[in-house]
Amino acid sequence: MDHTAAKHSMRLVTRILAFIVLLIGAIMPITVVVLVGLLGETTGVIVGLIGFAIMLSVFIYLANKAKLWTKNGFSSIGKTMTIGKSIGFAVAGFVIVRLYVAFLVLVIHMPPTANDQGIQTISGTASPILFFLALTVMAPIMEEIVFRGFLFKFFFRNQPVLALLLSAALFGLVHGPTDLLSAATYVGMGAVFALIYYKTGRLEMSILAHALNNLLPAVTLLMMHQ
Repeated sequence: MDHTAAKHSMRLVTRILAFIVLLIGAIMPITVVVLVGLLGETTGVIVGLIGFAIMLSVFIYLANKAKLWTKNGFSSIGKTMTIGKSIGFAVAGFVIVRLYVAFLVLVIHMPPTANDQGIQTISGTASPILFFLALTVMAPIMEEIVFRGFLFKFFFRNQPVLALLLSAALFGLVHGPTDLLSAATYVGMGAVFALIYYKTGRLEMSILAHALNNLLPAVTLLMMHQ
C-alpha cells in the first residue's frame, strides 16, 4: 500500500513539474518575438520562424502522445460533439468573449490591461509576421494544449468543474492581471475557452475560439503601425 501511494505521489509530482515546464513554454512566443527583434529584421524573422516551428512541433508531438486530439468521435475527455455543432459552439463562445470584454470596457469603463498595453508596445517594433503568428497561431495552440488539454486529462479527468475553474484561474494568472477588472477579463476568457473544450470534447474548438479572439486585436494593432 505504501509502495503504491509512493508511486502515485511521484507520478503526481512529475506531472506537476512537467506542467510547469509546459506552462512556461506556452507563454514564450511573445518573448521570442521581442528577443529576435534584436537580431535585425531578416535574421530575426528567420530565427523566430525556426523557433516557432520547433516549439509548435514539440507541443503538437506531446499532445499527440497524450492523445488530446479528437479521433473517431472521441477525445481524452470522452465522446465529442459533432463537428458542425462544435464549430458553432466555438464561434458562439468567441462572440460571448468579445461581448464580455466590450461590456467591461464600455459599461464598467475598464482601462487597458497591463498585458494589452505590453502587447501594444511590442506590436510597434516587432516583426509583423512574427507578431501575427505569435498571437493567432502560437498562443492559441500552445496555451490550449496546456490549460485545457493537459490540465483536464492529467489532473482532473473525473472532476470537470474543478478543472474548468482552475483552468480559468491559471489562464487569468499568467496574463498578469494588476487589478480585479483585469483579472476578471482573463479569468472570464479562460472560463469560456474551458467550457468550449468541456462541452464539445474537442481541443481544436477551444483553439479556434482562442485564435478568433486574438485575431481582432492582432489585425487592429498591425494596421495601427502601417
